[in-house]
Amino acid sequence: MSLVAAPSPALGSDPLLALQARVAQLEQSQAELEAFAHAVAHELRTPLSAANSFCSLLQEALNDLPGETGRVSAHYASRLHMGLAHMDQLTEALVALARASRVALRVEAVDMSGLAREVLDGLQAREPGRACQCQVEPGLSDWGDRALLRQVLENLLGNAWKFSAQQAVVQIEFTRQPASEGGAYVVRDHGAGFDMAQAGRLFQTFERLHSSAQFPGSGMGLYLVKRIVASHGGEVRAFSSPGQGATFFFTLGALHEDARPEA
Repeated sequence: MSLVAAPSPALGSDPLLALQARVAQLEQSQAELEAFAHAVAHELRTPLSAANSFCSLLQEALNDLPGETGRVSAHYASRLHMGLAHMDQLTEALVALARASRVALRVEAVDMSGLAREVLDGLQAREPGRACQCQVEPGLSDWGDRALLRQVLENLLGNAWKFSAQQAVVQIEFTRQPASEGGAYVVRDHGAGFDMAQAGRLFQTFERLHSSAQFPGSGMGLYLVKRIVASHGGEVRAFSSPGQGATFFFTLGALHEDARPEA
C-alpha cells in the first residue's frame, strides 16, 4: 500500500473533471491512511499486551526490594506502566477512528435515553465509590447507527465523568433542547471545565487541554465524536469556563429522513 499521493491532474479544458479526479485521489489517500492506522493499531496490540504483563510482574518483584533502592525502582516501574497504558489508549483510539471512518452507517431507530443510561451505569459500575447525581431525560430517540452513536455518548459522558473527578459528587445531565431552540442533544457536567480561548483545539487529533497527569486520555475522543456526528449530518460544539464545568451540544442531521428503513 502506497501512502504517497499521486500527482495532481492538469486542469486542461475541463476544470470540473479535474476537480472530480482530485477529489477521488484525496478520498483514496484518506482511505489508505485509515487502513494503515487500523493495521498499525492491531499490530501494536500484541507487543503492548506482553509489555504490560511483564511490567506488572516487574512491579511485584520490585516491591520486595528494601529501602531507597526499592522505592526508586518501584517509582520507575510505575511510570513505565503509565506510559504503556497511555500507548494502549492511543492504540484503541486509532482502531475506533479507523472503524468509524470505514464502516457504512447502519441506520435504525435508536433509544438515545437508553444508551445514555447504559453508559452512565457502566461508568458507575467501574467506580462504585464515587457519589453520582446523573440525570437522563426520558423518551429521547433518533435515527442513526446505534454502535457509532454509543461511541459518541461513551466519549462525551465519559469525559464528563472523568473531568468531574475532583468533585465530591459527580453531576451529569443528558437532555435535548426543544425543537424551537435547535433540538440539540446536551451533555452537561460540573467538573473542571476549560478556557474557551482554547476551544478551537478541542476537536483536533491528539489535542489535550489538561495534562495527562491530571486527567488521563488519548486526545482522540472528541475528534472521533466530531467525525461520527458529521457522518450523521450533524454538528458538535462546546461551551465552558475553568472550574465551572462544560456543556457539549450535538445534533444529528436530517439526512436520515431519506435513509430510514421502511416501517
